[in-house]
Amino acid sequence: MEKLDVSVVGSINTDLSVYTDAVPEAGETVMGAEFIMGFGGKGANQCVATQFLGSKSAIVVGCDCFGDAYLEHLNKISVNTSKCQFYTRCFLSIFTVQTCIFRIYI
Repeated sequence: MEKLDVSVVGSINTDLSVYTDAVPEAGETVMGAEFIMGFGGKGANQCVATQFLGSKSAIVVGCDCFGDAYLEHLNKISVNTSKCQFYTRCFLSIFTVQTCIFRIYI
């Protein structure tokens, strides 16, 4: 196996953002106007940054649909994922954040 300069153990996040014109009241359904999937997480950002600086780096990616999308994203931005393996004991966690002009609901 090729020697790595950096192995990152940290968070890897997929942000699922839905934009609406208003925050729904209790029991109300509001249609989303736009959906965006973003990629981040401190661990992932460190892995990408060290790769762009010329280091050989690796990170653990969860074995789910978001892990697949994240690997595709890393490949698109020229991060080497040839040594990446799925680890089936990583778990998915989802939380929601609602924001509306100077108010944040978590």
